[in-house]
Amino acid sequence: MGLKTLRQLDKLQVLTHPKNLGYGGNQKAGYRYFMENGFDVVVLLHGDGQYAPEILSHLYHPIVAGEADAVLARA
Repeated sequence: MGLKTLRQLDKLQVLTHPKNLGYGGNQKAGYRYFMENGFDVVVLLHGDGQYAPEILSHLYHPIVAGEADAVLARA
């Protein structure tokens, strides 16, 4: 059972590829998906645990509020 089912995250979309695209290839595939599906905001959160998912709202708030076109975070 995956996280989507376990946590009842109906909006979660998991992208899979027949072969490993590498780090950059996976980013490109994700951005392509977002553009093709009309997303307004994209947040790239690395899987290394450097930033907790709980801070996502702090990252995207300036974009949604029209205060910034991009937000980059540093540890």
